[in-house]
Amino acid sequence: APAPAPAPEALPQQGDLWISVAVTNDVHGYLEPQPWFLTGADGTQHRYTIGGVEWLAGYIELLKARDPVILLDAGDMFQGTLISNAVNGASVVASMNHLGYKAAAVGNHEFDFGKEHEGDADPFSALKARGAEADFPFLAANIFDRATGTTVAWPGFASHVVFEVAGLKVAVIGGTTLDTPKVSLPSVGQVLDFRPLEEVLPPLAKRLRAEGADLVFAVVHAGGGCAHGTDPGDLSTCEPESEIFKLARAMDPADVDLITGGHTHRYISHRVNGIPVLEGGAYMRSFSLARLRWSPTEGRVVGFDFEGPVGVCHEVPEGWPSCLVFNREAPARPLPAARRPATFLGKPVTPVPFLDSILDDRLRAGLEEAREPLGPEVVRFLSKSGPGDHPVGLLEADILMDSFEGATMALVNESGIRAGLPEGRLTYGDLFQVFPFKSQPALLALEGRELLDLLRVATSGAHGLPVVAGLHLVVDRAQDDCIREDWNGDGVREPWERHLLVSATITGGAPIDPGATY
Repeated sequence: APAPAPAPEALPQQGDLWISVAVTNDVHGYLEPQPWFLTGADGTQHRYTIGGVEWLAGYIELLKARDPVILLDAGDMFQGTLISNAVNGASVVASMNHLGYKAAAVGNHEFDFGKEHEGDADPFSALKARGAEADFPFLAANIFDRATGTTVAWPGFASHVVFEVAGLKVAVIGGTTLDTPKVSLPSVGQVLDFRPLEEVLPPLAKRLRAEGADLVFAVVHAGGGCAHGTDPGDLSTCEPESEIFKLARAMDPADVDLITGGHTHRYISHRVNGIPVLEGGAYMRSFSLARLRWSPTEGRVVGFDFEGPVGVCHEVPEGWPSCLVFNREAPARPLPAARRPATFLGKPVTPVPFLDSILDDRLRAGLEEAREPLGPEVVRFLSKSGPGDHPVGLLEADILMDSFEGATMALVNESGIRAGLPEGRLTYGDLFQVFPFKSQPALLALEGRELLDLLRVATSGAHGLPVVAGLHLVVDRAQDDCIREDWNGDGVREPWERHLLVSATITGGAPIDPGATY
């Protein structure tokens, strides 16, 4: 259905104030630039370099030359690279402090590190240490302590923050996805209670507006997705039941000026219930950007421009607007061999070096290890293009099959594969970024009926699709859109219960026997 029409924008008046809001999300520790491959119509791969916190700083400096800037993050700041994981995310917090972030939502992966030190009794000591180090609050309005029944009162944690920008009182509220206890360490769900964002945030926004906040933003580690990532008025390709869209429908448009999210690594620049909603990809390859026009006469936002997502490009193919493609359904464009230096707001972008100056010996711990060559050379980029089978995942599945005597098939959690393998001499950092989690392989003997149930859940699309070896799966992603069956009988039809699996056979065509053991 078409989005509700926004309120008519007032004509610009003398004295109107423009403010830019830039938002990163799902940075996952990617402080350094990374390789990025674009494929031409002839299949030729063109290697580019993208992202990095010093290049983001270059984009933000150009933005500050135009407007007052509010810099926010929508969570999953730490987990994913050696420069971050080696110090439990401390290098990321140091970088965000340097850039002047005003607030960040707590992401589900913020809980991954557990203890700061081996002997700590507190299973959350690493995250509490990062909160204490940050010059900005970690927003967690919907995370409650089960023991006290109140929102978590850890160092640096808050339900909201209020600050002043260009004479305006700005309130930012935030929270995180209900997925968190399902995809985190067991202690997370045992100690903490995660409540629906659409129940917690609307009354908080209303209260802050009543207390005089000129601008109210919600920054949440919860997302959605739209195939048309840059058409604000077209919700036809969006996922209406995703968390960020449910939140937008629950909010009063009079109480919030912007909602920005993360978690799904998708692009959103849309109006939902009359409220601008943003999400900007992942891995510091891009950021969301909005420009708001404030009228002192009317005392409200009277204009809004969607200016993102913005790729953190170093170079751009000649004739292209960006080194990224934000519209998943756009027809393929010819990829020229020529390229030009990236520009932003009509000016060339240059990085702002600062990492060397803020990383002490402790924070630098992961850098040398990341650059350690391992010996093998990757002769062609192995991509992570999901969901489902992709070159780097199939390589992992084949290695697992070869590593366990007697194994007849392998299943890999596609969500646990976080990057491709770049062409060139393989380093430990390259490999770590593909597999940053402390996952352990397991050899199981399953009855055929258990295997079929497992494959049904794994192919539901709730968390990507599995990568397999020794199996042939046929999945129809268009079927069962309405989730016909409440499989576990709890009265709720959830995404993991969607039945997309058409057939599953052993490689070679033999059917899976429900009574056999595999």
